[in-house]
Amino acid sequence: MGEGDIGDAIKLALKGANLNMNDVYITALVKCGKEKDEEITNEHIKTFLPFLQKEIELTSPPVIICLGTKASRTLNPDLKGSYEEIIGLSTYSKEFDATLIYGFNPAMLFHRPHLQGELDKIMLKVADVVM
Repeated sequence: MGEGDIGDAIKLALKGANLNMNDVYITALVKCGKEKDEEITNEHIKTFLPFLQKEIELTSPPVIICLGTKASRTLNPDLKGSYEEIIGLSTYSKEFDATLIYGFNPAMLFHRPHLQGELDKIMLKVADVVM
């Protein structure tokens, strides 16, 4: 993550919140094992979830930004609502001892550039938690 248009959009949103890439740790729900444009399957998630859980345990982030409904529902299976309804919501995860902030898959910016404003708001919320 962090390259091309999506990475630029994330960097722009971070900058607007007075954060930069050194202030955050970005990772992926699934590390590898799928083709570039292949949809993430439940099997992918099942395979890589233990690695993500260990990664979160080792880094102990105060806030986790769940970008996309798959990431959001994987880290909070009780979460209800469409992506439009959960964007910007936050909950506390006892399991991870972190605030989860829910967003959308940044790839959606390719087709819905107006969502940049929502990404900006999410990063402002992140700054409120970590600053």
